[in-house]
Amino acid sequence: MKKRILSLLLAAALLCSLLPVLSAFADDPTTYNLTIAGTPVTSDNADDILGDGVFSYDAGSNKLTVKGDCSASGLIVSNRIAGLTMYVATDAVLKSAGGVIRTTRPLTITGPGKLTARTTDVCSIYVQNGTTLTLEDVRVDASGKWGIAGDSAEKLVIRNSSVHAVGTSGAICDLGSITLEGCALLSPENGRIGDSVTDENGNTVRNVSIGTAYDLWIGGVQVTSLNASDIQGDGVFSYDAGSNKLTVKGDCSASGLIVSNRIAGLTMYVATDAVLKSAGGVIRTTRPLTITGPGKLTARTTDVCSIYVQNGTTLTLEDVRVDASGKWGIAGDSAEKLVIRNSSVHAVGTSGAICDLGSITLEGCALLSPENGRIGDSVTDENGNTVRNVSIGTAYDLWIGGVQVTSLNASDIQGDGVFAYDPASKTLTVNKDGAGSSIDYSDPVIESEIPGLTIKIAKPIDMQSSSHCFVLKADTKITGTAQLGLYPFFSYGSNNAILVQNGATLTIDHANVYVGTLAADAIKGSGEETLILQGCVLKASVSLDEKAAPGLSGNAVSGFKEIRVKDCELTEPEGGSFDTGAVRDGEGYLSLKAVFTPPAYKLWIGGVQATSLNASDIQGDGVFAYDPASKTLTVNKDGAGSSIDYSDPVIESEIPGLTIKIAKPIDMQSSSHCFVLKADTKITGTAQLGLYPFFSYGSNNAILVQNGATLTIDHANVYVGTLAADAIKGSGEETLILQGCVLKASVSLDEKAAPGLSGNAVSGFKEIRVKDCELTVPEGGSFDTGAVRDGEGYLSLRACFEPKGGYVNPFTDVSEDKFYYTAVLWAFYHEPQITNGATETTFNPEGPCTRGQVVTFLWRAAGTPEPKSTSHPFTDVKETAFYYKAVLWAVENNITTGASKTTFAPGKPCTRGQIVTFLWRYKGSPEPKSSKNPFSDVSKSAFYYKAVLWAVENKITSGTGNGKFSPDNTCTRGQVVTFLWRSAGSP
Repeated sequence: MKKRILSLLLAAALLCSLLPVLSAFADDPTTYNLTIAGTPVTSDNADDILGDGVFSYDAGSNKLTVKGDCSASGLIVSNRIAGLTMYVATDAVLKSAGGVIRTTRPLTITGPGKLTARTTDVCSIYVQNGTTLTLEDVRVDASGKWGIAGDSAEKLVIRNSSVHAVGTSGAICDLGSITLEGCALLSPENGRIGDSVTDENGNTVRNVSIGTAYDLWIGGVQVTSLNASDIQGDGVFSYDAGSNKLTVKGDCSASGLIVSNRIAGLTMYVATDAVLKSAGGVIRTTRPLTITGPGKLTARTTDVCSIYVQNGTTLTLEDVRVDASGKWGIAGDSAEKLVIRNSSVHAVGTSGAICDLGSITLEGCALLSPENGRIGDSVTDENGNTVRNVSIGTAYDLWIGGVQVTSLNASDIQGDGVFAYDPASKTLTVNKDGAGSSIDYSDPVIESEIPGLTIKIAKPIDMQSSSHCFVLKADTKITGTAQLGLYPFFSYGSNNAILVQNGATLTIDHANVYVGTLAADAIKGSGEETLILQGCVLKASVSLDEKAAPGLSGNAVSGFKEIRVKDCELTEPEGGSFDTGAVRDGEGYLSLKAVFTPPAYKLWIGGVQATSLNASDIQGDGVFAYDPASKTLTVNKDGAGSSIDYSDPVIESEIPGLTIKIAKPIDMQSSSHCFVLKADTKITGTAQLGLYPFFSYGSNNAILVQNGATLTIDHANVYVGTLAADAIKGSGEETLILQGCVLKASVSLDEKAAPGLSGNAVSGFKEIRVKDCELTVPEGGSFDTGAVRDGEGYLSLRACFEPKGGYVNPFTDVSEDKFYYTAVLWAFYHEPQITNGATETTFNPEGPCTRGQVVTFLWRAAGTPEPKSTSHPFTDVKETAFYYKAVLWAVENNITTGASKTTFAPGKPCTRGQIVTFLWRYKGSPEPKSSKNPFSDVSKSAFYYKAVLWAVENKITSGTGNGKFSPDNTCTRGQVVTFLWRSAGSP
């Protein structure tokens, strides 16, 4: 027992004597047998070896990750670690006069990025000491005096990879063995592989390509794993072996055959409209091929077949539009199959349009022409003769000027840009391109049997016809606020503007329809139809001409089983009615005139009254939109105009409780008053509003308030100016309330232009009340008598009210006593805007900030620079995301490397450690001036260590208290904008 106790005591003493040594080892960094651009890799610098985010090393997985480019004078990667994996995360170009990679122990290079290694007078990738270099699932381009070389005993294994090597003294040479797995030698032609790559005569070659060659040729160029991403080098053709898909984007002209395919199951994906032209033919396939959309494929040739199918294979055209022409349009050798599925095909051939096939199958489409044509092994006429012009597609029960709408002509039915039909939504858009302000047909302009058709009037247009204008045989809706005029000429009792049949319902929904006939019913049903009018303008009239049409008459609206009206009313004839399926006058007779109009609001914009019809865009310029439910007039919602100019008042209102919301900056001018407000009104919105009545000369005000109304300017930016006239004027009984706003009012006097006239900045109010802002101009001024007065009590030519700091605070949850107050306002008013808050009135300062939001804030603070590339490794960053460009920019500038090699985790909350690291890297990763660490929870090995020291030095953060930084805590929105604001002034 004593011996055991003595042994334990001796062991304890020995352990105590070793503690200082163990402690010293624990504090010293581990050095690995790896050097990057002359810098030894250690546990201290492994997270970012060169401090630029390009190289990092993980000892646990023994992986060196490369993200981005590096230029150096000496050797870039020197490896003595056995089993190291060099993972090329993104395309990387490594350049050095001293060589790029040298390894003396087994090394594997892999990863989705392409590694480009460039040197001049030495070897680009050098393998030594009899070791093995493996290139696996990677693209490598190496050039130098030697591209890839060894000392004679080394092994090179190229597995499922694409390699291009160039060397002035040898491309791939001086190795013990070269093994290719899942790839092959592409060039030199007839080359040989031994200890070097040689030509057929055994001579070492200077240019070598290794990869996979596919049985597909584009313009005579074979597709390989080396050129697949851009086969012709012009961005038109690309091939993805994984999905077996050839993508076409754009046009191509050639002299020889463009697409030659021998790959089974290839899909040719026409991503955009593409015109492929060649005298040698466009497409030839000997194995099953599917051509699909959404783009239109136009294939043009002359003396040969445009699309040629051989060896008994199958060509499938699926969900695509194809236009093929040549000596033959689409043809085979007699045993091939053509399947056309849900597609539109136009084929023209001087010797045959679609012919010499084993079978032709149509699915979800039909033969449109030739009329009465037949489908067998060729498309023929009714007599069995091969035809030269064939159209296949879908025909719809819709005719425009006598032309039936099909899938071939739907995008521009008459070829004049006026009519376009979308079968998916059953919407016929009229005057889509504004191609015609008036049209004239002999057949009905629109004849439809499509149930649920919507006719959308996109731009104003008048339509005439020597037949009916519209013949509607199924339920139809007319919509769109642009004016539609329908005028059948020579009607004389027979031709109607709109004829509704077959018990159909016609709905005119928030539309402007004007119809007129000569001695014929304007809008006519057949007794079983229904007419529904919703929030629309409908003006129907009949003209009688006894000389031209003796004894004939007509009715404005008649022949319906029922007429239903919502959000509009019959205003003419006076005292008229429509309860019997027709419009009648006050005495019950059928009326020659019918006018239905929607509700009008007591609001005028530039003299135009707001109605339920025009409320969404009152002036038709995208500037003014009125929502009657909330009584809110939104100004410049779409940023349609930075300035407007009217002869009438810009806004005249009698709506009690109206809110005028300024969504984007705008200046308004008028040769009358700018605003005339006859009921309680609030102006809000932080975007600047400028009001300037010109030629005012004592009469026209920027804002005139009447009828005892209260005007509230609430958290708004309002600038007004007049010439010898009151800027903001009441009539003696009105109230002006200013809340947390900027209001700058001024009067200019010009004795020459307006002799003897004067004006006041603000006057004529019963009371002026101010909250969260103060009068700053005139100095010593007052506003306690319903007007702004100077220090001596005289009415003032200038008045300036401002909130604290001169900024309007739009957020109810951001108070002045909070540490983030100034930072939030800075971020809101920054150009470009960094953030506009969580909602229009709240910022949510205590809420979490996601990684996607943080990089977006930082990108906007940097001025929204355009990313140089669209390449990134993240599967969770979509092109449609608000943070897409911000993430690209952050990756390019080594601000972030993502949450993993393939994910960015944009929706994950950002930690305090991550945000200071982002900021530090954005500033160029400056070295902290001191190594003093005030935080017990920030270790020297942490990726954010230097970033935290730098942030403390620059007073960006002082931690969370009690010697803690809390690096893993979620960073709140208030903290993020504060860090950004403080860092904006930091080096």
